[in-house]
Formats: sequence, structure tokens, C-alpha cells
Amino acid sequence: MRSHIGVRTGSGGAAALALALLLTACVSSDAGSTSSSTPATAGAGSSSALPSPSRTTWGSTAYVTGTFADFNLQEGEVTTQADGSAHSRNGSFTYRLVSDDPRVAGTVTGTWNSDRWGSGPDDGALVQWGESTLTNDGGTWVGSWAGTMASPVGDMVSRWWRGTGQYEGLTFFFWMKAKDITDPTSTWDGVVYTGDPPPLPATS
Repeated sequence: MRSHIGVRTGSGGAAALALALLLTACVSSDAGSTSSSTPATAGAGSSSALPSPSRTTWGSTAYVTGTFADFNLQEGEVTTQADGSAHSRNGSFTYRLVSDDPRVAGTVTGTWNSDRWGSGPDDGALVQWGESTLTNDGGTWVGSWAGTMASPVGDMVSRWWRGTGQYEGLTFFFWMKAKDITDPTSTWDGVVYTGDPPPLPATS
């Protein structure tokens, strides 16, 4: 990953693989309709759980998209294994989600853990996971996230967020594929809908 996603932190030339997730949403009032709107930024939370006029909607379900800003990662505790792989635990990240839907624009904070292989973001891979919240004036989205990173393509991350406050009863699913999350052209996509996240598959 670049800055990890492209972030290189720490001393001794250690390259940090890091990831960040972000959320945002877009919606319009007519099923299957499309329209454009100015992207919302942190602090521009909606005062209503109803979709705002923006991209594509199907009733109360909305496709949303946006970008990332002000990404910052703290790696936490990094342990190198005998085989050359590394584990990071108890890390954290913050960033600002920019969205075409103010309901999912705001400040994201979360935890970051990873298992890593290779020499760094330019030649390596990792799996990553944690918990995160997205907060704006209308409420807070809460959930877990997980993903991977491989140097040829960058970060691939998804997360399920449950809404609180004005967003009670809504779920926001977010996914991203980004070579460098600090690149202003990097984007994410998602869906906001009424209901709960799907159940996890049963394991034997």
C-alpha cells in the first residue's frame, strides 16, 4: 500500500502498511432516478434519515460514493516473526469522509490491526481489520471492517455500519479499492438501506 496505504512511519526505515476506511452516501428521492449534488464534508451531517437529492436511489435505498481526506494512521504495536512476517495490533486511524450524501459524510475513527508479508507497501501484502465509527451532526455509524492489501493493486476494504441517532434503522455498506488512500482521486462506493446487515455465514 502506498501511505497505507502509502503511509511510511516509524524509525529504522521500516515501511508501514496501513489502511483506512471511509464512508459516505448518496441518494435521491425517486426510485431508480439519478441527479448530481455537491459533495458533503465532515460536519455537514443531515438532520433527517431521508435520502438527500444526489446520485441513484431505489425507494429508500441509495448508492453513494465519495473520497477521503486528512488520513492519519498510528501503527500500534508491531512484532516481527521468525519467518519475516509481521503483526501489528492496537493501532488507530482517523480521516474525513467526503460524500455526495451528507448522512455518510463526517469524521471516521477506528482501530487497525494487520498481519503482513513482504518488505513493505511496494512489495508486500497484508490482511487488516478493526472497528470504526463515522460521526456527523445527524448521528453516528458504528461497525466492524476488514480487508486486505497487495502491492500490485493497493487496499481492498469493506465494512458494515449500523446507524444511530437520526440514522437509526439504517445500514451503510462501504467498499473501496485504492492504490493510495492519500491520493485525492481515490474513491469509495457504498449502499445505504433500511434494515440490518446480513447475518454471517454459519461455520462448522
